Amino acid sequence: MTTTARTRPTAVGAAQRGRPLSAFDRADLGRLDGGQRLQVLDTLRTVLAGAYAHLPAKRAAYAVDPVHEPGLLRRRATEPTDTEFHLAVSGVVTRLRDAHTRYVGPVSLRGAVAALPFLVEQHGRYDEPTFVVTKVSDDVGDAAFEPGVRVEWWSGVPMARAVEVHADRETGGRPDARRARALESLTFRALDYGPPPDEHWVDVGYRSRRGAAKEVRVPWRVLLPGKAATAVAAGSRAVTRQAADPAAEAVRRAKKPALRTGSVGGRPGGAPACGR
Repeated sequence: MTTTARTRPTAVGAAQRGRPLSAFDRADLGRLDGGQRLQVLDTLRTVLAGAYAHLPAKRAAYAVDPVHEPGLLRRRATEPTDTEFHLAVSGVVTRLRDAHTRYVGPVSLRGAVAALPFLVEQHGRYDEPTFVVTKVSDDVGDAAFEPGVRVEWWSGVPMARAVEVHADRETGGRPDARRARALESLTFRALDYGPPPDEHWVDVGYRSRRGAAKEVRVPWRVLLPGKAATAVAAGSRAVTRQAADPAAEAVRRAKKPALRTGSVGGRPGGAPACGR
């Protein structure tokens, strides 16, 4: 049930600069009338009830009923906004906790990635994790915010709790897997497979290398990384034989120009640039 998405071709310069999420038109999510929404819900229910082999196991493991949920949404299909509707439908699929089964959103967002210009990784004990910035672009605009600083707060929420909250929107089968996926998508999110971030920017509370408590506001940007020149051509038989996560591939393409040293300004001293 893995779905492969086509990528909208864009120039490299546009992919690097992106545009602020605050200027992002939520109408880009695609406007669906009542009949189209019912068609989406009926198709989802038919596929899950008739073709999803893991349905009994998922019901038993997570106490969810993904076949019944679209029926409940159907009763109020015209009430939510477009953003709320897509969030509700993607939530039904996400609660299956199955990385191979994803809801693909509007075509207008195909290939788009919401990004913050840095990466965060975790180390240490499970009950006392430490979150460290491992790569930073000059777009952050704060000289003290550099690779090696410890992140302690995320928009006023303790970092560990912020990761837990975001993990509820991820697909991992176990809590630790969901936390790992949440950390991967904390600063880069493929919009094909999930809604845009709720906030237009994040206030990151961190501890500098000298131990000083600091805070920096970083706006989300929407990137269109495009497809690599060496990618498989559309319509090629090789497309049907690729064992790849299309969401992770879109994020990988966005990270390369956004964080590479000498491109957007990956700061010297950071981790090596992401490989191909």
